[in-house]
Amino acid sequence: MTKYTAFLTAVLMLGAFIPSDTFVYAEESSLTEEISDNKEDKSDKEDTASSEDKDNSDKEQVIPDEEEKEEIIEEEPPKITHTITFLDFEGKVMDKIVVNENEPIDYSVVDTTVLQNHIDTYTEMAFSSWDNAPETTDHDITLKALYKIAKISLESVPDKKIYFSRNGKIDKTGLKVLISVTTQTNEKDSKGNYILVSDEADVSASCKTVPSNLSDAFMGTNKAEINIVPIGQNQSIYSYQIECYDFIGDIDRSRGVDAADASSVLTTYAVMSTQDDYTVSADYLKRADFNMDGAIDATDASAILSYYALTSVDNTLTLEDYIQTIITPNN
Repeated sequence: MTKYTAFLTAVLMLGAFIPSDTFVYAEESSLTEEISDNKEDKSDKEDTASSEDKDNSDKEQVIPDEEEKEEIIEEEPPKITHTITFLDFEGKVMDKIVVNENEPIDYSVVDTTVLQNHIDTYTEMAFSSWDNAPETTDHDITLKALYKIAKISLESVPDKKIYFSRNGKIDKTGLKVLISVTTQTNEKDSKGNYILVSDEADVSASCKTVPSNLSDAFMGTNKAEINIVPIGQNQSIYSYQIECYDFIGDIDRSRGVDAADASSVLTTYAVMSTQDDYTVSADYLKRADFNMDGAIDATDASAILSYYALTSVDNTLTLEDYIQTIITPNN
């Protein structure tokens, strides 16, 4: 049932109670509302269509932009490159690399360890720098390797060769070992030669002795060979002999020096003075020759007795300290 039919039914039911002009007004009002509704529906549809057209138009405009960007990337010009040639110490080509113009040069790609050379046991040559090392380049260039030479040299040897004890460390006093380093600079002299600069360091203190302890050196013997080994090296730069005289003055092997030892030396000297053919063993001679002058005489007996008397009142006096006071400069 339409709204018009319902309205007519109502009129019929009300009859004469509703004036005729009321019907006409109601019908016209209803028709006006329907027309208005139709116009609003049409306007909404038109707005929707217009919005959809605009969206489609925006989407269609994106595609040309993307195509344009792709065309710009494809048209980017190629980079300009240059070749860097690297020469070794002798001027021979050792490597080549290609770099982009005006971009940072990576020098680490060149293996400079191949230039290291052990000239001899104590001399080594290695890479120092390039004669020129620009950060970038706009043309082909050639660079030459500059060297540095490190050399270990022995200037003087330890003073002490004789010990009077088997305890303690090997004495390195007097030892002097130097490491000198000569480096090529990128500056040249008037003849076109690279200028050299030198420097040196005293590494004596860092040198080690093998063996390092007297107890190891004199284990089961009175003589030993000592090797001086510089820091970072496996071979010795110098070897020498040391000797232990901890037995000197102990004539009777009692492990001490006393009046009995002094008496023995004095008696032996007296016999040797009266008997030309009287001889003593090499071991006895080493023990009795207290001042280490190569002979046995009254001086040795007197020195032994004097040492015994001094140590009786001063137990800090060592055999070595006392002998150093009586030994002659040439011994």
